[in-house]
Amino acid sequence: ESPGGGEIGSGYNLSLAEKLEIVRLYESTDPEEKKSCAHLAAMYHKSKSAISKILQPDSVATLKSIAVSGLQGGKKDESKGKDAGAEQKAAARARAMQGITRG
Repeated sequence: ESPGGGEIGSGYNLSLAEKLEIVRLYESTDPEEKKSCAHLAAMYHKSKSAISKILQPDSVATLKSIAVSGLQGGKKDESKGKDAGAEQKAAARARAMQGITRG
């Protein structure tokens, strides 16, 4: 069973943890663990284009920065089973970081 579930383009949004795992698997130096963009796309039921966007250097830097900042807490969205507060904070932080890097 794959982590994402569903069909390619099914509308399933990857969590921050899943995106970080994609980066980790793609960047791994362990040949047994390292995955290609195409393999990751199949694992998570996403297009290669969607995975490529996650793996762009700016996106990777933003994801790693968010992970290092130690986002915690937030209200749990029971309908989706995700930490909606943390997801919103991550998105806001990513937008703020984009503004800082541009200006």
